[in-house]
Amino acid sequence: MPRKAHTCSVCGKTGHRLEKCPLPGAKVILRLREQIGRQGRQTLGRDKRQNARSHSGLSSDKKRKAAELYTGVVKKKARADVTHAHTDVGLPNNMSTELEAAEWLRRSGFVVVKRCEACKHDSLTGPHELAPRPDRKPFVYWRCRRNACNKRFAFLSQSVFRGLQVTPKRLCGMLCCYASANVRKAMTASVLMRAAGENLGHSQADHFLAALRKQESIAGEKLLKKTLLTLEIEGDSTGLGRFWVKRTNNTFHSQIQDLEKRKGKSWPAYPVHLRCLGLVQRSGPLVVKMLPPRVTLPKARPPVESAAEIRASGLLRCLKPKSRKAFYTDGAKAWNTVARALKMKCYQCSHQKKIFAVDMKRKPRGLSKRKGTQTIDRAWLSLKRFLPKEANKKKGKGVFADVRELLGERVKQWTWRAELLRVNPHLSKQQFLKHLAKVC
Repeated sequence: MPRKAHTCSVCGKTGHRLEKCPLPGAKVILRLREQIGRQGRQTLGRDKRQNARSHSGLSSDKKRKAAELYTGVVKKKARADVTHAHTDVGLPNNMSTELEAAEWLRRSGFVVVKRCEACKHDSLTGPHELAPRPDRKPFVYWRCRRNACNKRFAFLSQSVFRGLQVTPKRLCGMLCCYASANVRKAMTASVLMRAAGENLGHSQADHFLAALRKQESIAGEKLLKKTLLTLEIEGDSTGLGRFWVKRTNNTFHSQIQDLEKRKGKSWPAYPVHLRCLGLVQRSGPLVVKMLPPRVTLPKARPPVESAAEIRASGLLRCLKPKSRKAFYTDGAKAWNTVARALKMKCYQCSHQKKIFAVDMKRKPRGLSKRKGTQTIDRAWLSLKRFLPKEANKKKGKGVFADVRELLGERVKQWTWRAELLRVNPHLSKQQFLKHLAKVC
């Protein structure tokens, strides 16, 4: 049967559609269709929101009881700690002169005066500013007061922003944009450029974000060393994505050779899985560590953490000695092996059976009777929302492909921010700037 030719819905001719019809009524019909579709989408979104409000689930009293049953602790909001985030008092967004901005940076701790780089004496004075001239940009500097030296140094030469070609006033504006952004999401250079204005280049925004990300990741690493966990400790690992490498790759050559020897077959490319291991105390702190990337077969499931990887991660040092504690994990057998070696109890809840939380028949002494990993699963969801979508996890090509170090930095940065939000869920811009200045 011959196929019927498509005809235009306005003029009835073949060879074109409504979008390219020359008659004037075609544009009117297209405009009306667009308006009707937009109204339908708005109505659908409004109906979804109303439906979500009318079926919001548990009441506040039942939610409180459920949290008490799961964690054993009811967190109450302290009224004195609640700070509204819309107050802009103390933000450096209204600096009139370069010297005023430089003085604010020095007082807040973002720029710290150390010593003269030439004579190694604590003799720097300032900040000073060169006399304004129409043929040059504003320049703020430190000067050594020793007559034998008397040298001049750029204002940011001894700070974490060393090499960043911006004025103090511009830097204050960038810090204000950084603090005003969502703390639960990593800021990218393109977002900072849109927020700060037209005169900020991509290299400047990237330099600024890299400096702060490095300091936040160092703070997250220090936090890992001094955190201690006790009572109900949930353990789990999660995947942060994967990328493919060729069979001839140098970085993962040994893992690829082991797979081919075991299977007796080779493939042109292999997936490399990026994973993260974590321990969290219910209603308490969290510790996270990146696991070494692992190569698997092309159609294999994502790898599960092993007992050797858990021991090598160093997270078991964060367990508080001589205290009552137990592991609450999913069905991975490695946790049971580690718990037996540490002479701890391990209460597991297998997710493969679609069971995510279950009550034990016999309640452990001093611990929660609810098995499950809801607390750390919620933390993994927060981590994946924090990582930007455009973040590339792979560097290099061909035989030189490897994992980018940026991913590990961002995970440590998220760990530091997660601890800030755990202590103060209503973290304001001013409080975030204070914490940021301490780590710079």
